[in-house]
Amino acid sequence: MLLRSSIPLLCLALAVTPAARAQPAPAPAAGAPNLISLWLLDADTGRPIPNLKPLVYGEAGGKPLPITPLGDLYEVDITAQSSLTLGLITSATPDATDFTACVPQTIHAFDLQEIQSHGIAPQNRCSKKNHAAAPGELVIFLRKTHWWEQWKHME
Repeated sequence: MLLRSSIPLLCLALAVTPAARAQPAPAPAAGAPNLISLWLLDADTGRPIPNLKPLVYGEAGGKPLPITPLGDLYEVDITAQSSLTLGLITSATPDATDFTACVPQTIHAFDLQEIQSHGIAPQNRCSKKNHAAAPGELVIFLRKTHWWEQWKHME
């Protein structure tokens, strides 16, 4: 059932041409942050894992890139970067838990141009769950790091 008040909005939505809808989003203004979305999903359930503290680095390493948590999603400021690498991912809870990315071992960095144009969702190496990435999204499946893996890294 359509309400009279919704008819002008419907007409406006239909008036937008397909060419106008297909135009890419404008590039960020100079000095404005350039952002991508980072999804951190449980490898077994495919659901977002809450309360994580991911560290993400640009191609030069050094300090981690600025990350803003937005509920289940994280925004990463990629200004002046061309690739990303994942660092330590821990829970922000009192009993900090480390997580391991379930990505193929051959992937060491993610190309930002590909993330922005197509999105990247590497194969989940820990289960059969998958999730498609939209342009501007990086989807990473995680599992809890086993105690023996943590112990092995302490040596």
